[in-house]
Amino acid sequence: MFRIFSDLGGLVTQAVPAWALPFVLMGAALVALPLWMESVRNKQIKGALRRMLRAEGAERAQLADRALSLAGARRGRLITLIQEAIRYNLPAMRDAGLERLGAIPKAAEHVRALRRRTVREQRALRDPLEAVVRIEALLGEGLTVAAEEELGRALGAFPGDTELQRLRIEVSPPGSP
Repeated sequence: MFRIFSDLGGLVTQAVPAWALPFVLMGAALVALPLWMESVRNKQIKGALRRMLRAEGAERAQLADRALSLAGARRGRLITLIQEAIRYNLPAMRDAGLERLGAIPKAAEHVRALRRRTVREQRALRDPLEAVVRIEALLGEGLTVAAEEELGRALGAFPGDTELQRLRIEVSPPGSP
């Protein structure tokens, strides 16, 4: 292990004169410092979002504000915030990050890519029976709005199906708005 360091030191002293070595090391430190600071901020953002998962009330709001303030208006930090918000299913943080990222002129492509990650693809319905099963499952869970949307898609694909017509009456009975 120590031989690696001695070999590396030997290579550097052969390539760089001894009087220039402090300047080269200073230059390397100046280049590495901003990169290191960015990685520290990204870890702080990730930690704040992770702690948000367990926090409630005022503490959760404080952590959200901290994560947003750490991200500021820096593209890389905002991308990290949004990716972690998507990962931990924090839609409010994701939307706030996307809004801030959208305000940055050169980040339009990042915004489009991150929005694509959040939009769920709707699978095409193969037959009316599949649609009926999906809609009944949504109704069983009490998700009436989602059931109405799914029913609208199914009726568009299979307008003459009697089971779907029956479900239309169940989902939105006559006389309801």
